[in-house]
Amino acid sequence: MASAGTEDGASLELVNLAQGSSAVQIDESDEEAVTPAEVLAKLTIAWQNEVCAPRLLPHRFDLLECIIDQIEGMEENISRTRCKNQLKVSLHKMELHRVGYIASHYMRKRLQKIEVDAANYLAEDNARRRDGKGELLSEQERIFAEKYARSQSTLQMKCALSRLPPALQRLPLTKVDVSRERVFIDVVEDDVQDVSVPDMTDPLSELIIHLDKGSTHLIPYQSVAEHLSNDKIRLL
Repeated sequence: MASAGTEDGASLELVNLAQGSSAVQIDESDEEAVTPAEVLAKLTIAWQNEVCAPRLLPHRFDLLECIIDQIEGMEENISRTRCKNQLKVSLHKMELHRVGYIASHYMRKRLQKIEVDAANYLAEDNARRRDGKGELLSEQERIFAEKYARSQSTLQMKCALSRLPPALQRLPLTKVDVSRERVFIDVVEDDVQDVSVPDMTDPLSELIIHLDKGSTHLIPYQSVAEHLSNDKIRLL
C-alpha cells in the first residue's frame, strides 16, 4: 500500500501544459505572470502564423524558452514516477510530444526561412533594432544567419566571383517579392483597423476591407503584415 501511495503521489506531480494553472514569468522585465496554458496558447498562435506567413515574423523566443523549461520539468517528473504504465503518465507523454513538436517545428520553420534570405533578414533585423521595434531575429538566429550568409559568400567567391574583375566581385542583395502572396486570416479581436487592398479591376484604385471580429478573409499578405504583431488577427 505504501508503494502504491508513492507512485500515485509521483504521478500527481505531473503538470499538463494545456491545463496548467501555476503562474510563470515570460520576461524578466515584465512583472505580469501567466499560466503555462496561456504561454502554450500564445506559442501555438505564433507557430501557426509563422508556418502560414510567406516572410519571417518577429521571433517569440521568450515564449519558446518558457515552454522548453516546462517540458524539461515534465520530463523530470515523468522520470521520477515508478509505475511507467499508468494511463496518466502515458497521457502526459503524449502531451509532451505534442508540445515538443510545436516548439521544434516553429524553430525549424524559422531556420528554413532564414536560409532562403539570410542577408535581407539580417538587414531588416538591424533596421528594426535601430528603430526600437521588436527584434526580428533572436540572438541565436542572428549568429546562424551571419554564419550562413558568410558561408554563402565564401562559396560563391570561390566558385564564380573570384574569376570576375574586382569591380564585379560583389554579391547582389535581391529582395523576395511578396506583393502577390495571399493569406487567409481570422480576425480574433475588436477594433482592428481597416486595410486597403489593390482593386484588381483598376490598377490605380484600392478597396477598403473591414476587419470585423470573427470574420475570415483571403487577403494580400502585405496588407495585414503589421497587424500580426498585435495578436488581433491570426493566419490560417
